[in-house]
Amino acid sequence: MSDGIEAGDKVTISFEGRLEDGSTFHTFEQEPQPGVIGEGEFVSGLEKELMGMEEGQEKKFKIPPEAGYGHENPELIQTLEVKLFEEAKIKPERGHIMQTPHGNCYVMEVTEENVKINYNHPLSGKELYYNIKIESIEKKGQ
Repeated sequence: MSDGIEAGDKVTISFEGRLEDGSTFHTFEQEPQPGVIGEGEFVSGLEKELMGMEEGQEKKFKIPPEAGYGHENPELIQTLEVKLFEEAKIKPERGHIMQTPHGNCYVMEVTEENVKINYNHPLSGKELYYNIKIESIEKKGQ
């Protein structure tokens, strides 16, 4: 059995996640993230990069959209009338995440008449830049 990460291992990672423009979606100051490799708890590109890494090891890499949160699907973007939100006593604001019967979405744009919402993941269509550190590895079956 290898000391490196394999499918089925439970790992905990600390990481910084950035976008191409330098903005961050996760920092080292946030709580380390646990997950089991191969169970879809991490995006596929991240899991691929974690394979074989050992406890304490650090690594920097980039993940393309197809190995991250996928490409944005235009069919998952909708424009709704503001009055629908007013009737529901919701004040939509750009960037606001809402839970709906159809899943989570976020508000892209608000005008006097309309609200544009997006059911795509906020990181879909983006290249993701990671700087990770393996905090712990619990081998499968231990």
